[in-house]
Amino acid sequence: MYKFPEETLKALRENRMETLDLGALGFKGKATLSGHTDSVYSLALLPDGRLASGSQDRTIRLWNVRSEKCEATLSGHGKRGWSLAVLPDGRLASGSDDWTIRLWNVESGKCESTLSGYCGPVHSLALLPDGRLASGSSLEIRLWNVRSGICEATLSRYEDRLFSLATLPDGLLASGSEDKTIRLWNVRSGKCEAILSGHENRVLSLTVLSDGRLASGSDDWTIRLWNVRSEICEATLSGHERGVTSLAMLPDGRLASGSWDNTIRLWNVRSGVCEAILSYDNYVYSLAVLPDGRLAAGECPKLGVTEAYIRLWPIAPDKTLFLDLKSALESNNTLKKIEWSGCESLFNEEEHAWLKTLLERNLASKIAVSTLPPTPKVIAAPEVTKPAAGGAGASAEDTSMMAEIEKLKAQLAAKELEEKSRIAELEEKERQLAVLKAKPTVASIFTIIPSKDLIFSEKLGEGSFGAVYKGKWNEKNVALKKLVVEVLSKEEEAEFKGEALVQAGLHHENIVELIGICLERAKYTLVMELMPKGSLYAVLKNGDLPWSVKL
Repeated sequence: MYKFPEETLKALRENRMETLDLGALGFKGKATLSGHTDSVYSLALLPDGRLASGSQDRTIRLWNVRSEKCEATLSGHGKRGWSLAVLPDGRLASGSDDWTIRLWNVESGKCESTLSGYCGPVHSLALLPDGRLASGSSLEIRLWNVRSGICEATLSRYEDRLFSLATLPDGLLASGSEDKTIRLWNVRSGKCEAILSGHENRVLSLTVLSDGRLASGSDDWTIRLWNVRSEICEATLSGHERGVTSLAMLPDGRLASGSWDNTIRLWNVRSGVCEAILSYDNYVYSLAVLPDGRLAAGECPKLGVTEAYIRLWPIAPDKTLFLDLKSALESNNTLKKIEWSGCESLFNEEEHAWLKTLLERNLASKIAVSTLPPTPKVIAAPEVTKPAAGGAGASAEDTSMMAEIEKLKAQLAAKELEEKSRIAELEEKERQLAVLKAKPTVASIFTIIPSKDLIFSEKLGEGSFGAVYKGKWNEKNVALKKLVVEVLSKEEEAEFKGEALVQAGLHHENIVELIGICLERAKYTLVMELMPKGSLYAVLKNGDLPWSVKL
């Protein structure tokens, strides 16, 4: 797990450090496990700390996450592997498109048993409290005695494909399917006790939260949090821009979600707020939390690429990691560099911005790391008459020491002046923010528009800051300029609002009108008047127009 040693925090507080090296502190950085040749659909943590991965390449790989090396490859399935589950005896169960479940001895790497009888792919596996294994195929759920290899029960057949299973604390089995519902099964009676409805597309993933609620990820791009006792959806988490393929509970109680939108999001399930976004190169299919605090994510490679990776992301256990560091740096003026060692994802964008500001301030300062020795013990000495500085009787050592003291005084005075200037600058920004918030004309000049009300269609152009689309808002044709930035800091958002305020106040027949702005994370958009005949550039490029008109 990630935690700053007290001696490191003390050195920062006492201005005794110029470079903070996270790798030297033992922080495990971002890493990539390579070996699979196709999509990694499932991940499972073994009792010995190794990571198991199942893939479309028909193999299962066992990884030593410390050395980041593959220690074994299990082969035997005839088609792609969909699902993995660890049994009470330490064996690994794997479900496949070849309509079978295989039970593996992870020490020898051999398949000890094959459970068959399905008429379709085994998409999901879940371990029941009584030690039995639940498996979901295209149309049914089976309950297996893994010792005898016998199917002891078959739950009612589904009319649509089943994608996910999760065991609830009270022993009920939850299943998510293509029919957009979640069913809660009594595994003793084999009956469905409840049906949770609300998703608008198929349910792709399930997991149980630390407070006992059930989280479900769907192809409707949302995550829902369910109170299974009352059968009520208590919250809907929105932000993903494609289906939510995987869910994992973090040790600090947050929820990690992977998606086909190439991101992993970290959610505070109490507030429903997305606290961090990890951007990915490819679709995210599977997630697993490692003992060292990193989050493993299995990917789907791009078309034509013959290697699929598992990425290991450092994840801060909770907000205390940054708060401890921030507290130690509040009065710091010597830290000038952070060696991240692949640990950038420990902090969110706002926290990175704070650290960047501090480092830039310290780099501009010429104050060096403190070299003053520890305060010596006081020893009584004979009273002597102190000579005047540089006067008769002053030794070269005394003169040098006094010059050093004067130099330090000058540096401290400069630092104090710089700090006053910085405080004045912050106060001025706060004043400007207060003015922006207080202006009653802002709402009347432009509108804050929810992203759900915007309909994007044809792309009209693209620049370094974003792309412009033709679209609709309130049945009106508009131009939508979507920024490429994922998250704006508070200062950047205030600046964005301020610029919008200025632009909204400009009214002329030759100036495009600003209608409103969207301020949602990763969806920052300017909603503007549409120019139906194209841009000025396109008109000027028209070869049919004479130069007299162009000029």
